[in-house]
Order: sequence, then structure tokens, then C-alpha cells
Amino acid sequence: MTEKDAQGAARRTRPPGRGSVVASGLIVAALATAGCTRTVDRTGVVGIGTAAAVIGDQSQTVFLEGNRLVRRVSVNRFVRSGDIALAEGKFDILVTPESAAAWLGVLSSIERYAALLGDLTNEKRGSATSDALADLAKELNGGVAGARISPGVGSAVASLGGAIVEARAQADARRILRTTDPAFQRTIREMADAVGADDSSGLRGTVRSAWTAALDESRRPYIDAASNRDEALQRRLVGDFLASVDRRDAQLGALADLRASLLALGAAHAAAADGRAAPVDALLDAIGKRAAETRRLYDDIDRAKEG
Repeated sequence: MTEKDAQGAARRTRPPGRGSVVASGLIVAALATAGCTRTVDRTGVVGIGTAAAVIGDQSQTVFLEGNRLVRRVSVNRFVRSGDIALAEGKFDILVTPESAAAWLGVLSSIERYAALLGDLTNEKRGSATSDALADLAKELNGGVAGARISPGVGSAVASLGGAIVEARAQADARRILRTTDPAFQRTIREMADAVGADDSSGLRGTVRSAWTAALDESRRPYIDAASNRDEALQRRLVGDFLASVDRRDAQLGALADLRASLLALGAAHAAAADGRAAPVDALLDAIGKRAAETRRLYDDIDRAKEG
């Protein structure tokens, strides 16, 4: 696997910026109507799918930045090892192209699921929607896509497929939401755990460890510069080191935000299933703003290094 291949898988969508803030605003508008009555409003249900799409966009930025970091650390380790046999397997990345595709596949399935529930508000689409839900459930029931992320996600996705099979004969969207909610929540929890509950677990733990190695590597040239009393070089190296610290904090923050996005998606689904107003509207709006802020910080750091 080449670095170009790994980064290509993570560039299928644009990094979230101002557009994601706008999209997040649309999510807020959509979810604000969910649960206003005891029946499910189509706009509110489809809003859950819109949220899943935004989270997919957010994920791609996180994966791309993480892959760059882990690959760089892996290259440094290889060079210092003295190994002269180049092989793809000796260079790591955070998320493989296959796992990234699987992750997006789960979120895409959630988007389709929400759209199909929205279609149930149209009586003429009832039969066609039931068939489409059956097809979606068949895709999910094997848990193949989710298993590429982690065994827990694979099992949870399979249970979601089974819940959709059980519920699809019901013509009422809210009843389907209530039937599938336990499996939906399990899927979301497993995905959130894959990201990491804190900076010592999941992808967050891997990124934190990679940054520890990267910062240790950056200390080596400073020691030489200090020994030679090269103050100009020392200042530049200190600036590079602090920029790396900023980038580490931004990257770990982006991962924490991704986890928050997933949990907010689960809360939105639970709210729709209960027929109550979604309690996460403000959080979803903040997610888009934080994603844009993270991208701005990355850009500022890059410009500072170029200057």
C-alpha cells in the first residue's frame, strides 16, 4: 500500500469547512422539528441521515490527518532501524483505505435508512420502501463492512440489519425507529469506542502515541543546534516544535469532536424514536463550527511553517 493510495481513500470528500457549518445548520433546522408531535415528521427523520453524511465528511478529514502523522512516524522509525529492505507492510497508517471505506459505508447506510423512513410518510411509497428496507437490511445483516472497522462494530451493524428486518413490515416510521433504536445505539457506541473514549484508547490513543514519537524525533536536531550555539536555528526549531504541539492538540480535538458527533447522532435517533424534541440541536451546530475551526487551525499552522 502506498501513501498515495492511503491518502486517496481519505480524500473522497472535501474537508469540512464553511460548507459543513451550513450543513450543520440544516441539521439543526431539520432535527428541531423531530418529535414536535407524536408522529414522526419526514424532515426530522431525514435530518438524521443528513447528520450521518456530515459525520462522514468530518471523518475523512480526521483519517487523512491521522494517516499523514502515523506514516511520518513510521518512516522515521524505518530509517533509524537501518533496514534496507523496502516493503509496504513496514509503513503504517492510522486507517487503511478498506477500513475508511467500511466506516463511510456504515454512515452511508444510516443515511439511506433515514431517507427510507422519510419515504414512509408518503403512502404511495409504502410497499417500495419496505422492499428497499429489506435490501438495506440484507447488506447490513452480515456485518461485513463494519467488521473492517472493529469486530464490535461489525456485530452491532449486523444486529441493526436484523432489527430492520424485524421492523420493516411496520408502516409507521416511529414504530420502526423504536424497534431499531437499541441496535442503532449499539452501533453508535461501538463506532464511538473505535474513535476512543479518551486520548488513551481507540484511534485517539494511537494518534497520541504517534505524536509522542514525532515530538521526541523533533528534539534531536535541537540538541545539536544548542550544542553548536546556533541561536537562529534553535529559534526555528522551537517554532517548529510548538507548531507540532498545536497540530497535535488540534488533531486530538478533532477526534474528540468526531466521537461527540457520533454520540449526538445516537441521541437524535433516540429522540425521534421517543417522539420528543431532539436535545442535541445546539451540539450538532457546534460540531460543524468546531470542524471548521479545526480546519482553520491546520491551515494557520501550515501557513506559519511556510513563512
